[in-house]
Amino acid sequence: MTRKEIIIKAWMDLNIGTPFGICDKTGWVHGYFCNGIDDIINYYGDITDKIDYDIDMSGVGKFRPKSLKGIENNNGWIDGIPKEKGWYFIEYINKFIEPKEFLDNAEDFIWWNLNVIKHQKIFFPKQSLF
Repeated sequence: MTRKEIIIKAWMDLNIGTPFGICDKTGWVHGYFCNGIDDIINYYGDITDKIDYDIDMSGVGKFRPKSLKGIENNNGWIDGIPKEKGWYFIEYINKFIEPKEFLDNAEDFIWWNLNVIKHQKIFFPKQSLF
């Protein structure tokens, strides 16, 4: 699915027509809510357990479905192949995910280009000091 399709689905799952034109590229609806969260409840019903929201004391704020958390950076997944050696979680075309070492040589480069659509660096914990 594309980012736009994910945003549309998230809003539809709340039974709210997608507020395109008023939401940004990460699904947040920005606005002025003079009565705070009560404005959202009065208009959409009590969906507070299904949304993230941030409204300051002046009433300026934003809200979006909780399911869109992480859409800003695709939950840390990066398209293509890594730029440096190391261990990565890789996502294949069929959405299967597994850990694999990238060695940054010609053979690895060709294999990764043919098989991998996304990757995410695996960060190993540092050793304890004592």
